[in-house]
Amino acid sequence: MLMLEGLSKTELTVLTALTIKSQPEALAFSFEAGWYYPPLTKLNLGREEVEKTLKSLINKGLIVTEPVTKSILCPSCRSFKVLTFYSCPFCNSKNVEKDALLEHFSCGTLNRRGYFKSNGKLICPTCKRELRALGVDYTIAGVWFKCLACNKTFEAPSISHRCVACGFDFDYRNSIYEDVNKHTITSKGVEVAKRVSFAYAVEKAAEKTGFTSEFNGTIKGTSGVEHRFDFILRKGEHVIAVELLFNDVSPLLVSVLASLYDTSSVTHIIAMIPETPAEAKNMINRYNAIIVNASTPDELSLAIENILSKYS
Repeated sequence: MLMLEGLSKTELTVLTALTIKSQPEALAFSFEAGWYYPPLTKLNLGREEVEKTLKSLINKGLIVTEPVTKSILCPSCRSFKVLTFYSCPFCNSKNVEKDALLEHFSCGTLNRRGYFKSNGKLICPTCKRELRALGVDYTIAGVWFKCLACNKTFEAPSISHRCVACGFDFDYRNSIYEDVNKHTITSKGVEVAKRVSFAYAVEKAAEKTGFTSEFNGTIKGTSGVEHRFDFILRKGEHVIAVELLFNDVSPLLVSVLASLYDTSSVTHIIAMIPETPAEAKNMINRYNAIIVNASTPDELSLAIENILSKYS
């Protein structure tokens, strides 16, 4: 049994896409979409729907999230298209000049890079020696700013932002400063995603052979009880119930056998992932069910396709 109850089709699709690559380096950025996972862009889902789905998967314990960096957004329109400016803390002019502070090891001179420049070289204004190698002759001790409007100098400028999208001016006090999160699939999520990939394999085989597929469908048994199967495949008068069993099937075998017995009027395919225990095989064979073994979704799709192709 797939045991995917309570998960929407969108949640299953997003979870499967995340298994392609969930490492933090898989995050990409664009000014239009912000931070995103490339595999999710192929799903034709809006940003809000993706975020809602990710939150739901987190609540269900299928993925975990943790912040990896931060982003600045416009507080007016939430755009990522934000410019950053250095301004004079005295007159607020953006016409400021930035320069490095160099320290000459030999004589201890500390001054702005501009005072060391001479004919394309760095020459100490005090001892007249050439500064050839960073870390050997000199170090960068810091930075220095000068306002070209009021001529004042300062160590740290005021920082402001302007939104390119709407033109709104703002600073750190009213900016939106959001977490950029990476999402990692949990062990539970990996198992669910694995089962989803096998479910898609059944749908693929049905589509290729002209069958319709109903996920998590029901068939009324001779007793009047509704029995639920992972898939109900239909083509004309043919009705085929497909059940997928993973790993240790013992806890589920009794209910599966009861369903086979009560719905003997339809064909049953029991797919055992990856293989069928001998005891289970003997018990299932009593009900004339078709047993399929598969280690991969492709193997399952091909095996079921071969079975379905016999029904015209």
